[in-house]
Amino acid sequence: MQSAVNVGSRWSRGVDGSVVDLGHPVAPGGPGPMLALALGGGGARGLAHVGVLQVLQEEGVETDVVAGTSMGAVVGGVYAAGADLEHAEARIAELLGAAPRSPVPRGPVGQRLRALLDVAAYVESDLLGMGRESTDRLRAGIERWVGRQRIESLPRRFGAVAADVRTGEEVLLDRGPLATAVGASAALPGVFLPVPWRGRLLMDGGVVGNLPVQPARVLGGDVVLAVSVVSGLAPDVPRTGVGLLARADQIGRAHTEKLALASADVGVCVALPDGVGLFDFHRASDIIAAGRAAMQAALPALREALARRSASV
Repeated sequence: MQSAVNVGSRWSRGVDGSVVDLGHPVAPGGPGPMLALALGGGGARGLAHVGVLQVLQEEGVETDVVAGTSMGAVVGGVYAAGADLEHAEARIAELLGAAPRSPVPRGPVGQRLRALLDVAAYVESDLLGMGRESTDRLRAGIERWVGRQRIESLPRRFGAVAADVRTGEEVLLDRGPLATAVGASAALPGVFLPVPWRGRLLMDGGVVGNLPVQPARVLGGDVVLAVSVVSGLAPDVPRTGVGLLARADQIGRAHTEKLALASADVGVCVALPDGVGLFDFHRASDIIAAGRAAMQAALPALREALARRSASV
């Protein structure tokens, strides 16, 4: 089993789940328990985090800590930097280059065409190279939105989870340039090139820790609100060996996500519209609405958890 080794951030974790703390003191928060958000990855499904955050703001719920993985790091990073969420949908679509262009037609023919395009992209990026592009455009978009901020200077504590390509370790980036950390956490294999970071080569954190509950606690959270945007398994049984391999990966990720969600003080599992995939950014309005509905339903549980924690200190 692989153990953890710290490089350049507060902690990193190996596949056995062990954690080594660098010993950097966590600054004390204000009165009352510190609320931490753990925002999971999920591509376009992660836009649901925007709806969650909007509800928290509208209800006057103050958050102190944000930990994010992949799309959760994108949304959580700009939120931790103090960005206005009112126009978040358009801004995120812009920085991801997600505005729909020449959409594939719907129906059986469109599905077959999309499948062919996906296979072509896979051959081009995964088999012949490490990725289609760098995360430079993503980083530049974040900097246009919130400026060239450093994580340690943000108004809220923030950490982005990434995976070390060489060692397989889970790395929490809680210092340094915000845009670079977010880009590393969201560097989806086969889509984006891995990101160099202080001697490491990092890729999408969803590979090792899609729902960052433990990082949220390491960053100082007393009460952790975890938001999962991972869809359930499709009812259809795969009919090919490749399909079974993909299903095996999905089962493992779903199991890990379930365990992480159960370890949070409050777990929110967003019920997403049918058929929403990793790249369906054109369905942003529906996805954000689903996040809002899920958070509104979870408000009583969140308030109870905060009150219970306040009474115990």
